[in-house]
Amino acid sequence: MTSFTDDQSRLTRQLLESVSDIIYLLDFENKRIEFLSPRAHEILRLPGGAMESLDGVIHPGDKEKMQAHLDACQRMNDHEAMEIELRLQAPDGSYRLFHIRDLVFDRRKDGAVRRITGIMRPAEGARAGEEMAQLLAWKNRELQFVHSELQTFTTLVAHDYLENLKQVYISLEMIISAEAHRFSDPSKAHLRKAQTMLQKLSLLTEDIIAYAALDVSEGRSVIVNLKDMVERVLKDLSGKLEAVHAIVRCADLPTVKGHSLLLPVLFNHLISNSIKFRHSARPLVIDIFSKLLEASTIRHPGAYPGKSYYMVEVKDNGIGFFPVDREKIFEMFYRGHEKAKFKGSGMGLAIVRKIMDIHGGYVAADGVPGEGASICCYFPV
Repeated sequence: MTSFTDDQSRLTRQLLESVSDIIYLLDFENKRIEFLSPRAHEILRLPGGAMESLDGVIHPGDKEKMQAHLDACQRMNDHEAMEIELRLQAPDGSYRLFHIRDLVFDRRKDGAVRRITGIMRPAEGARAGEEMAQLLAWKNRELQFVHSELQTFTTLVAHDYLENLKQVYISLEMIISAEAHRFSDPSKAHLRKAQTMLQKLSLLTEDIIAYAALDVSEGRSVIVNLKDMVERVLKDLSGKLEAVHAIVRCADLPTVKGHSLLLPVLFNHLISNSIKFRHSARPLVIDIFSKLLEASTIRHPGAYPGKSYYMVEVKDNGIGFFPVDREKIFEMFYRGHEKAKFKGSGMGLAIVRKIMDIHGGYVAADGVPGEGASICCYFPV
């Protein structure tokens, strides 16, 4: 690398050495840097304190882009600027994003570009990225604190609140058993109603605890054979299925990467949902099948462009639901049908959606009143 030539003025030298940006002069013919401002030694990692070319500091993934930029510079007109952003290595070994602007400095007699002069500075995007990373780190700590508080609350509810509900129920049962002869029939009915409400409150509390406890920490992510897993769930629900004379047809299902403790919960809720909302005028039929789909063929905002998904569908011939409710049914505590006729807390499909979120996928539903419903789970491939 050469220094300033003798005919350069002292003023020019001082100006070039005082600016905060990196200024350089690149010789196209010899592929070497003729001048580099002192500021470069503070910002870039220069082997031996000097740099003859940018090759030593350019990120390997950006070298092809840099070559294309240099080729374009050879074709540019005078007073035309060529710009590019590259990742360059800092003194600590990390890479930072720089914005580079090049101009023609002089030409050979045949008109070809001989040298270019350029200015490089840290890109605004890089600084913004660092600020965003710091902000995300702060927010992550806040979320960890909130998560810890939620776990504490969940533990408190699981151990103390549910235990108190149980004791109140038992106390009412003892009063009814020991003092039944002293109460009128309407009074006994009110006590039984209070017990029923306690049971519903206990069920709702257990579902809220189950929802809050769902987390990626529920076992490691492993390869799960969905066909085998669904068959185990069907075996667990065999009593309920036989009681309503249900017919379940399960086709071949794919293997996916997921949490082996959460996926059975997901399909348990889906199949139980079909049992609960079966049609009284016909036997329940549940079909479980899958398809491999490209995101471009899926009309859902959750489909990430360029990805493929296994769609696993659970379809039944139950009472269905209105299309306007296809999003609402996944909300916590939503109960679109008659509460007195269909027992439950309205948490089942909310749990399904959260489990799919944990797996990086999404869930969608469709239904026709009086004809049936289908719930589609999309697992990323």
